[in-house]
This record gives sequence, C-alpha cells and structure tokens, in this order.
Amino acid sequence: MPRAPSVTKRVGGAPSNASSSARSIYSCEPCRKRKVKCDRSLNCRNCQNDASPTSTAAAVPSRSSPDVAPVVPPVTLAISDLVEPRIDSPHGEVDLHDRFDHQILTATSAASDSSVARAQPLLQLLPPRHRCDALIDMYFETLEWIHHPVHVPSFNRWYRQLWQQGLVTRHDIQQLALLFSMICLALHFGLDQDDDDDPHTRSRNSRSEPQDRIFYQASYDALVASAYLGHHSLAVIQTLILQGLYLNNTGHTTTHHANLGLAIRIANTMGLSSLDSDPSRDKTLAASLSSSSPRSRLETEMGRRIYWSLVCQDCYTASSCNFTYSIQPNQIKTRVFSNLRDDVLVDPAEQGSEPTESSPDSASTTSSYHIAKISFALTARKTIDLHNEGTLTYQAVLQLEQENWHHFHALPRFLRLDKPDREDGDASHHLGWGRGHTDRWDSSRIYRQQIQWQRLFLAITLHNRILRLHRPYLTRAYTKPAFAASKHSALASARHLLSLADHGRKIAFPGLRWWVVLVHIFTAAIALCIDLHFTNVYGAGIAADRDANQAENTRLIHLSIEILRAASVRSKAASRALQIVTTLFGQAQILPDSRSSETSRRPPRQGSDANQSVLRDAFSSSSPANALNGDAFASTSMHANGSGAATAGSFETWLGSDWSSLLDINASASLTPVTTDVLTADLLQAISAFVSSDGLDAPM
Repeated sequence: MPRAPSVTKRVGGAPSNASSSARSIYSCEPCRKRKVKCDRSLNCRNCQNDASPTSTAAAVPSRSSPDVAPVVPPVTLAISDLVEPRIDSPHGEVDLHDRFDHQILTATSAASDSSVARAQPLLQLLPPRHRCDALIDMYFETLEWIHHPVHVPSFNRWYRQLWQQGLVTRHDIQQLALLFSMICLALHFGLDQDDDDDPHTRSRNSRSEPQDRIFYQASYDALVASAYLGHHSLAVIQTLILQGLYLNNTGHTTTHHANLGLAIRIANTMGLSSLDSDPSRDKTLAASLSSSSPRSRLETEMGRRIYWSLVCQDCYTASSCNFTYSIQPNQIKTRVFSNLRDDVLVDPAEQGSEPTESSPDSASTTSSYHIAKISFALTARKTIDLHNEGTLTYQAVLQLEQENWHHFHALPRFLRLDKPDREDGDASHHLGWGRGHTDRWDSSRIYRQQIQWQRLFLAITLHNRILRLHRPYLTRAYTKPAFAASKHSALASARHLLSLADHGRKIAFPGLRWWVVLVHIFTAAIALCIDLHFTNVYGAGIAADRDANQAENTRLIHLSIEILRAASVRSKAASRALQIVTTLFGQAQILPDSRSSETSRRPPRQGSDANQSVLRDAFSSSSPANALNGDAFASTSMHANGSGAATAGSFETWLGSDWSSLLDINASASLTPVTTDVLTADLLQAISAFVSSDGLDAPM
C-alpha cells in the first residue's frame, strides 16, 4: 500500500495537494533538538550516522485546538491531580479518568515484541477518552452500515481493554489501525460538528481540516508498525476497507483500487475465498486445514461477511479498472454469510447455548441489507463480462434492466422504499451491537435510522444501474425511435435518482457526503444536461411537455449543484464534480443559434497545445445531424498526443465509460477517446477546455 498522505511534503505515492501549513506527524527527538532535517523513519539516517539512540515520538495535533489535550509528563499529571482541586469543574471526574487512561496508554511496554515498541508513539495521537468515545459511537451510528465489516461487540470489547492495558500484541496494533480509520472517517464526514457544510465557516475554522489526514496517516503507520504485509488478519482487511471510504472521498480513487486489490489478495491468502469448499476435493486446502487451528464460528461468519463485501466492491469498481475484476466467480468457494445479528455470532461454548440458525431473508437484521445488495453487484459483474465478450447488445441491455428491477422487487419489505415501514415501538433488538460508549447511544434509533438510509441507497442503486446501462444509447433516441426506450429509462432514472437525493436531505442521509452517492448524483446531472442540450438542438416533442421536462431538468440540476457544493467542503471528488456539472449546465442552456456567436466572443486561450487546437477544429466541423446519419459511426478519435490516429472510440464510447474517473485527482488530465463525430460537440468541448485549463488535475 502506498504511504499515506504526508502533511508537509510528498512522500512516495502521496497526494500532491497536501496542506503546506500543517506540521508533519513524526520527527525523532535528536533531530528536533539539533534542528536538522529528519527522514521520519524509526531509526533515522542522522541517528545512524551519529550512533545515537533514537527516540521517535508522535506529534500530537495542534495545541491550539480546544479538543486536543496538551502533552504533560506522567509525573506532572500525577502530582497535579493530587494538589489541584477539581470540584469546580463539571467535567472534573471525566477529565481525571481521561488523564489516567492516557498514562496507561503511553506507558512504556515491557513486551519484547518489537512491533509493539514501534507502535507505542502512535498512542499519543489518540484524542482524550471522552472525545474518542464520542467519535467511535458516531462512526458506528452513521457510517458502519455502508460496508459493515466490523463485528461491533468484539471491537467495543477490545476498545475498552485498550484504555486499560494499552498495546500488548500485534493484534492490538492492527486493531489500533482500525480504530484510527474510524476516527478519520468520523472527522472527515464532520460527524463531530453540527453539520457545518458552510465553506466560509469551514475556512474560518481551517485548523480542524487536517485532522482526518492525521488519523488516516496514523492508521497507515499502525499497519506498517504491525508488519501487516507479512502478518495478515481480518483487522487489516477491515482497515483497508474503511480507508477506501476516505481515499475515494478525497479523490484518490486509484490508491483505493490498489488497496482493494491488496485486501483481496490478503483475503485469498487467509483462505476467505474457500471457507466452504470441500477439503476432500482440494488437497491443498486439506493440507492447510490440517496445519492450522480450526476457525471459531465468529471467525468463519466474519470471514464470509468481509469476503462478500470485497466481492461487491470488486464488481462495482471493475468499470473504473479498465472493465476488469479480480475475484473470479469460479474461484468463490465461500457461501453468503448468515442473516444474523452481531450479538448472536458467538460460539455456543462461550454462551452455554445452542448455535443460532440463520434468520430468514424476511427477518430484519443488520446483515439483511448487505445480503440483499449482493444480487445487484453480481448483475453489474455480468455487465462487465458481456462488455468484455463483445456481446453487450441492445437486447442484452434491456434484459439487464429487467434483471435489476427483479432484484428490487425481490427485496424484503423493510428494504423497499416504496413500501411503508410497518414496525413501530422499540427496535433495539434488531441492532445487536450491545451498548455504546456515550449517553447518546440509542440502539432503537440507530437501527431505524440505518434502515431508512439502506432503503434509500438501494433505490438509488437501482436507478443508477439503469442509467448506467442506457447511457451509451441516450443520444441516439433523439433521432432514432428504435432507441426511445433508452431515452425514457435513462432520463426517468436520472430524475428519480436526484429526487431520491432530495429525500436524503430530509432524513439526514450521510450518503450525500459519500463518494459513491456523489458520483451517482454527478452522473444523473450530466444526463440531464445532455437532455437539455439535445432538446434545444432538435426541439422534439410537444411544446408544453417539452417545456415542463426542461423546467424539471433545470430544477434537478440546480439540486445536484447544491448537494455537490455542500459535499465539496470535505470531498475533493465532489469539488471536481461540482465544477464539471456547473460548466456543462451553463453550456447546455445556450440555444443552438447562439452558440457560434457565443464561441466567437470567447477570447483565445493562451498556451494551448497542438492537441487542443486539433480538438477545437474537430468540434467545429462536427454536426449532430451528420453524426446521426446511419447506424455506423466514423470513429476518428484523438489520442492524447494529438496524432489524430483513428481508434475504436466514439462519443458513445465515452457515454458508456466509467465517469467516476473524472473525479480522481490522480487521473490523466485529458478525456480520451474524444471523437470528431461527437454528438454533443459543445458539451465535450466544454469538458475538454475545462480539463486542460481550469484545473481538473490541480490539487484541491
């Protein structure tokens, strides 16, 4: 895994948009005293040359932040706690325990394990106990439902032990990496604030912005300290999954793809892909089982859950990875996990009871949603297979649309947004996560809230998949009645999707800050921009209906801009999406007869390369009417080097590509293939001009 983002300089694969004003996380004590540059390793080069003992300490977040306690030597703490009265403070007892807990955590461990010794400085980064408790509860309440990779009761039990005994084993270090990733996400999604998405307010309080980066870095460094590449565990995979949420949201999609591939290989190495295979038919598996201790029921079920989470993520990210996935269907020998709550995933010997059988699909548990979404992911994988085989015909697209509708109608009632929620009263028995760490924890409220969000996201998933299927055929329908179904399905799903996003604002849906949902909103908005453009060009349909549709399109595009603007405060991907949609919306509203005069008024751009000149010439000579004559498309795609060599690409190819790559800050600054037979020449010209001059590839 590439090194996590550094805060002051670029290290290895680190993002280039790191804040230049924030301090780095690590520096050894001798280098600090001598005021020399430190390479921030555990035994830095300066200390090796001087043969002096290295004392590397983790820097605590800025003391100017009111939420971060200053570092005080343990002896000073002990004396001050004896002589200073704390009765006048309403939080005196809590503060006293927090300080005592930190003395335990930061005490030098007598363990001989070198990994534990290396990880000790990381404990300095933990917030005070009361704040850490609040952040962890907020993570579980608001974000765990997305992938649910964690067995919540087990993690909470370990978390409480951490504050009592500190780091003892390598497992503790990897669990610490998981803890840091949770804190990172809670801070990144703004869960500890009053939903403050005002960019002006955020800029005034900019000192809190790098906190999520600090804890992402700490999560990565804890993995490194545990030597995770050679010591695999479920905690490592769980951490990589949670880090993916942060990486995607900050525009580092390619880094997440690398992490996901690593997580899949670790899972395969651990045998998670063959948990239910027959040892009698697999000699390698039989030998492996004979040399290892048997898995507990909890380990087996969590292995299944985590593995199928990786399968789903692999299916959905395939289109943005050159239409390839890593987990082959015929190599999956692990059945779908049981529909059980976390609190019943225990071994009978521990509880003195019989093992609980899996609940029926109609029974609501915290696993229900994650089982239900698998069918949508497998259909997405089928689409990838048809694409690679060259058999993704128009008839296949129509069949895949019906398959997605079938999955939706087969959902249990409690996961259907179009069905009323019939359950009233206390729902705490459905959650099964035990007690939280703060007074705000309410199992019934958490469960009901998550079910609301899951119902909404499944509906968003349905309409995104339909829009994704019909996008390549959208523009044909304006002149070819044979493709009218694609226009109807694509635009209807785009409008439904944005209406669902509007509903999400009313129920505090955290997905409106999540990269996946933001990409869906971005995609739907572009589809409506295309419809605005083509309706202006062709003027098809009855005038009254056309005007009503255009008014609805405009309203929903404005809605998408509002959502993307709010999310862009924390998400660089959303910031990029906002700029693209705003650019295209402005371009799409220009009437066809005013485009030439509008273009002529634009001042020539300075410093444009030969490739951009060729693109502008190609756009100016293209005509939607000419491009739509006949079924064949003259694909004369421009390469990134401006050679103009023909390729198989076309605007239809671009419509069918994975648009999420536009939001990756590490992606190429050009959109290829871009063709001379572009159907929406002005729209792609706007994209091309924006990419090359307005900073899609610039740090944000």
